[in-house]
Amino acid sequence: MKKILSLILAIVILGTFVSVPITANAASVNDLTFALKKDGKSYYVKDCSGSAWGEIVIPSTYKGLPVTAIGTSAFLECNALTGVTIPNSITSIGEYAFVKCVSLVSLTIPGSVKSMAKGAFQFCESLEKVTISSGVSSISEYNFAGCISLKTITIPSSVKSIGEYAFADCKALKTVKLPLAVTDIGANAFSGCSALKSIVIPNSVKSIGLEAFDDCKALTSITIPGSVTSIGDKAFGYYYEHPEDRFNGQTQIQKNKNLGIYGVKGSKAEKYAKDNGFKFTELKSIATPTVKVANSVKGVNVTWNPTAHAEKYVVYQKAYNAKTKKWSSWKALKTTTAESYVDTTVKLGESYNYTVKAIFGNIKSGIKSSSTIKYNATPAVKVTNASNGIKVTWSKVANATGYTVFSSTYNSKTKKWSGWKNRGTAGKDKTAWVDKTAKAGATCRYTVRAKYGSTLSSYKSSASLVRLVNPTVKAAITSDGIKVTWNKIAGAKNYKVYRAEYVNGKLSSWKGLKTTDNKTFAFVDKTAKTGVTYKYTVRAVNGSNTSAYTASGNVKR
Repeated sequence: MKKILSLILAIVILGTFVSVPITANAASVNDLTFALKKDGKSYYVKDCSGSAWGEIVIPSTYKGLPVTAIGTSAFLECNALTGVTIPNSITSIGEYAFVKCVSLVSLTIPGSVKSMAKGAFQFCESLEKVTISSGVSSISEYNFAGCISLKTITIPSSVKSIGEYAFADCKALKTVKLPLAVTDIGANAFSGCSALKSIVIPNSVKSIGLEAFDDCKALTSITIPGSVTSIGDKAFGYYYEHPEDRFNGQTQIQKNKNLGIYGVKGSKAEKYAKDNGFKFTELKSIATPTVKVANSVKGVNVTWNPTAHAEKYVVYQKAYNAKTKKWSSWKALKTTTAESYVDTTVKLGESYNYTVKAIFGNIKSGIKSSSTIKYNATPAVKVTNASNGIKVTWSKVANATGYTVFSSTYNSKTKKWSGWKNRGTAGKDKTAWVDKTAKAGATCRYTVRAKYGSTLSSYKSSASLVRLVNPTVKAAITSDGIKVTWNKIAGAKNYKVYRAEYVNGKLSSWKGLKTTDNKTFAFVDKTAKTGVTYKYTVRAVNGSNTSAYTASGNVKR
């Protein structure tokens, strides 16, 4: 238990929670201290102010040079940081870089990062989700130890080893999918993951370290391939009646009678089960996944149910040839540990079938074909205010026989969107429609699904839009200029006043004169010249959203 003592020592050294005054400024680049690397070609983040709070974005450059690393303990005990954006320029994260960032909730580590040193995110107690992009070759010791709220972790296929205590005491972690390249699982790598119910060790793994999965009381199924040649003492199947006993020198541990060990006959897994008195089940077959398909924005979305004991899945596709009226043979598209895959190789209007084969070592499931799907692309949708409603436009999709428009309205009282409402069908040559029923000040969004016979494409929602009707504009001569007035518009946060003038009998382009607040409905143009004829208009504004416009009558100063 010497390794556990080192974990306790780390807790003591790192200290206790330090509160941050709520009057502190929101985090910014000014909270970061940078240092030049020895080669003089790049900078690294050396420190972050402990008073910084909220989300912080690490810049990709500093003083004209790239920022390529996060230094040792750079964000140590930045207790009020809730988010950190790591740029693609970062290639390494130093030891204990984010230790005890106790308010950090989620994190994405970009593919540029090749190494994460010991304890990089240790004791980030609020961290719930971590996505590690393909790049790092190992999860180092103590990397996520003590991240007690961690529920999901994406470990990329580039990872080949998981270090000692890498995920120790991640008590909320229920499922872990190990990448197919992992060869070594270190001592106590997942010890104390008390919510972990099952684990499948991939066929690439050769060694499982001492107490790698100890104190995982909920673990009822572990599947181990024949590739494993070494299993450490009490690697799994043991737990402490009281979790704190792992840290107070207690040696009385319990045996998990509910644990089932699955593997191949004559393997190290069978020997471990026999030596420790656990039930061993020889795997001779694996269930066939049930496959579902649907059109998505980028292609055909293939999903299937998770299959017990599967370490990976292979996705297959076959296509229908309309000329020969024959199906192609099955073609392997992807090997993955996930339970979904988007086929982006599909062509518009063509039909496909899919199947998925579950695999564990040399054991393969049967196959069951999905239903036939005809791929139809998803239109890109935009919305703007028009004089008579909200104008919805969409991209034309090849081979589409028509389009169906849907709308949804936001309820400011319940703070919820309504369900999608079918607003009708447009012909195959149509790419626009105006919703004349949108009420002034209402917040709406729209989507359009392309039709191909009876098949509908997937859909992607437009941005939300506040219905801003056109202000009614009047202009009149006053003693000091031309006074422009307009009516109040529901949903407007500002108003923009424009002017155009007649030059040689032709009206010029509109020129912006003034932006007012939402309580001002008049403006005097003191720059209007005597003898010149003008027109004025006003647009209602809500962020980047503007109304259409109606011009005033001609006014000659």
